[in-house]
Amino acid sequence: MKKNYFFLILFSILSFNSFSQTHTWTGDGNDFNWFNTSNWDTNAVPSNNQLAIIPENFYVEIIDDFAYASVIQIRSNSTLSIENNLTVNQAIFTSQETNIVWKKGVFKGGMIINGDLNIESFEAKEFDNGFIGNYGTIKILNSSTINFLNEVNIFNSIDGIISIESSGGFVEVDGNTIIENEGLIEMPSNEMNRNYYMILDINNMGTINVGENQAFLFLVNSQNLNNMETGRLEGKGVFDITSNFTNLGTFSPAGNSVIGTLEVINNFSFPVESNLEIDIHGTAEDEYDTIAITGFPNLNGTIYVNLEYAPLIDDEFIVITANDIVSCNLPEYLTAEFEGEEFYFEVICDNTSVKLRVVEEVLDIEEITSEGYKFYVQPNPVKEDFKVILNPDFSAGKNISVELYNYFGQKVKSQNMTSSEIKLQKGNLTSGLYLLLLKEGNSIIAKKKLIFE
Repeated sequence: MKKNYFFLILFSILSFNSFSQTHTWTGDGNDFNWFNTSNWDTNAVPSNNQLAIIPENFYVEIIDDFAYASVIQIRSNSTLSIENNLTVNQAIFTSQETNIVWKKGVFKGGMIINGDLNIESFEAKEFDNGFIGNYGTIKILNSSTINFLNEVNIFNSIDGIISIESSGGFVEVDGNTIIENEGLIEMPSNEMNRNYYMILDINNMGTINVGENQAFLFLVNSQNLNNMETGRLEGKGVFDITSNFTNLGTFSPAGNSVIGTLEVINNFSFPVESNLEIDIHGTAEDEYDTIAITGFPNLNGTIYVNLEYAPLIDDEFIVITANDIVSCNLPEYLTAEFEGEEFYFEVICDNTSVKLRVVEEVLDIEEITSEGYKFYVQPNPVKEDFKVILNPDFSAGKNISVELYNYFGQKVKSQNMTSSEIKLQKGNLTSGLYLLLLKEGNSIIAKKKLIFE
């Protein structure tokens, strides 16, 4: 949808705007200088209401002065090197196998990237009031801070890659800058420790991956990092988050089927809508994933285990560490499969860690009865509502209650028996086997199996 949107913008520019003149690069000036009039078929340099075309297999430099155009088309195997201020009233359009090298200056306007955009050198760079639609690759190479002014929108498509291989940062100086990511934003692993700070708004629907020895810093509490439902935060490095952080997506230490530790500093969000993916290849510390939190988290989401070996009963895995866990409302039991066999994990929380322990049984489903109570459930199997019925001489003063547990041992309903007959609703519970406990105080006095259709 958004890819088409950006192309429609461009095609409307090219189709419906009249240019006072089109300038096509010929290279007849025998150098690479944008400002050499002999290099253009019109023997004139493009101005701000004109179309500039760089055909295939050329290299062009903007160095000597400020450059202008309304639209710039860069065709296959050509390169535009920007080393001074460039203003395009509408957009630069690149084909595949083209290259823009931005080394210096203020850029104003739009870019549609289908090839490569390499941002190089430690010279000052500013992006002022425009957009980038990336369907190719953007690389940050040996560059420092890039400042964004006024309104800047960056869309990284599902096929787009933004690869950051330098220290530095993206900084919103004024106005509003937002990155909409559907593809990959990454800091590849490196032996050199590097930090890259993001002071802008990010909506992540794709993947943000931070490699080993690398750190993404999402800074300033007036900015927002939104990890959406399809969004993934993964890697072996560090996410240091002091911006507003909303997480509806997934944390994945090291990434799919790769083992490692992902560190999250300061703001950590793990609500019921979010997920943590854990790969387990063995019991040694370097054979399973861990997420290390420097902070005080509330843990409410879901853990998914990807098994790559057959664990033994009582094998244990510390999958979350933290300074102090404020609350832990994770499922009590998890299941995972390896080579067709299902394994069960008990989830054990303490003040500073979450541990998974392999257990033999999830739930004792043996029914028991009590001589003092006649205990019925109607109907069973359950389609919608069901009744719990005790013997008629039931006394409400004995603190009798019922608790409903699913197959994984998670309590899903509870209700006091205020009379000899109460009604419970299936609600949104899934089909399967459940266990209903009849309790007097904290003591179990009867059990009964239920099947929800």
